[in-house]
Amino acid sequence: MSKPCIGITASTSSGNHYNSQQRLSDNYLYVVLKAGGLPVIIPACLQPDDLKQVIGRLDGLLFSGGGDIHSKFYGGHPSITEKDIDIKRDEAEMELVRLACSKGLPFLGICRGIQIIN
Repeated sequence: MSKPCIGITASTSSGNHYNSQQRLSDNYLYVVLKAGGLPVIIPACLQPDDLKQVIGRLDGLLFSGGGDIHSKFYGGHPSITEKDIDIKRDEAEMELVRLACSKGLPFLGICRGIQIIN
C-alpha cells in the first residue's frame, strides 16, 4: 500500500528572486512522516498552472504557519504590526485553497494556514 503524499506550504525568505530560500520547520515534515504520509514541500514561487499540476498529485494538503497575510487580501489597511509578509506565498496559498476545494482534496491549516483557509 502506498503512502499518501501530503503537500506542505513553505515560506520564501527575504531576498531577491535569485537568492531567496524556501523556509519550513522540520516539525511539519516529521509529523507527516510519523502519521504515515510522505511530505511534499510546495514552494511559494509556483505559478497557478504549476500549483494545479502539483495539487493533482497530492492526497492532502497542509497549510503551515508563518508570517502575517498582507492586509490587501482581506480588505484591510496596511499596519505597522504586520510581520513577515510574503505576498507570493499569500497568492499561492489562496490559489491552493481554491484548487483543493474544487477537487475535494482534504486540507488542514495551522495558525497562519487557518487564516488563509478563512
